[in-house]
Amino acid sequence: MAVTGGFRSAAGEALDIKAGLLPVHLQLQNQLFRLALRALSAPPSHPLHARTVAARRRPKHASHRSPLDLALANPLLPPDLGVETIFPDPIPPWSSDPAPPVELARGKEIGTHEHKMVVRDLPLGSLLVYTDGSMGESGTVRAGVAARMWNGGKVLLAEKEEVDVGLWQRERRGMGQRQTVYTGELEGL
Repeated sequence: MAVTGGFRSAAGEALDIKAGLLPVHLQLQNQLFRLALRALSAPPSHPLHARTVAARRRPKHASHRSPLDLALANPLLPPDLGVETIFPDPIPPWSSDPAPPVELARGKEIGTHEHKMVVRDLPLGSLLVYTDGSMGESGTVRAGVAARMWNGGKVLLAEKEEVDVGLWQRERRGMGQRQTVYTGELEGL
């Protein structure tokens, strides 16, 4: 009645149905389910992680069960359910400068020259990573990545120039035909 603003003489369940509200016992079950999923997906550094693991091992008929024990005993959560760990965002959304600046070269030659200058100034032991996503003639999207530790050698970037790929760590992955090139680019990253 408090949510829907109906009169005391009106049928409460009918007003709840009209307002799209679940019955109270189902609302509580949903809240317990959400609590259990949030606790199970917490990273190991979270204060509740150790308690969640202990509560999951505890028998369901144990005395003095905590609210966390009751939430994890939800029949919708099987005991062997694997839940993905969700890590908090490492950069707070309110940060003044959350992303590095992106600079685009004015042309291919200028971009190649700027890249050579950046790579030349890298300290030894830096990691060079190149990624790419592409779509073939058949519509199949692929993603690729190549990485190498910088050892001060030459960077060969000119077209039609042979590049020694023996020292590069490479990975390619086909992603199917129901993807976009942008998905391939992100998969490469």
